[in-house]
Parts: sequence; C-alpha cells; structure tokens
Amino acid sequence: MKRLFVLGPTGSDRKYYTKKLKETMSFSVIETGALLRKEIIKKSDLAGDISQAFQENRYGKFILFQ
Repeated sequence: MKRLFVLGPTGSDRKYYTKKLKETMSFSVIETGALLRKEIIKKSDLAGDISQAFQENRYGKFILFQ
C-alpha cells in the first residue's frame, strides 16, 4: 500500500490538492484535523495536548492513503 502525506502551513491549499488527488487518482482521504477535533470533543486523555497543538498550529491536517 502506498501512502502520501500532504502537509503545509495554513493557507497552502492542502484541502484543494487532496480533493484533486482523490478525484483523479482515487485516493482515500483522512482528515486528521477532524479526527483531532473529535478527540477534543470527547475530552480524551490527549485532548489537552491536541488543544495546545491546535493553538500553536503544529499539526498535520491531511493524510492520504491509496
């Protein structure tokens, strides 16, 4: 299985490029930002660390798997 990680700073159009890869190459997309927000809502053991990472903008938003 091949994996491709799309990383970039805020405003770098990660979502646009992952959408194009999904449409043209049939990649599956996992949006890690959404997964991390769910952990915050669930108030999991990692919620505090995740919240801090969001505040400091140091997390990868999208991971793609083929």
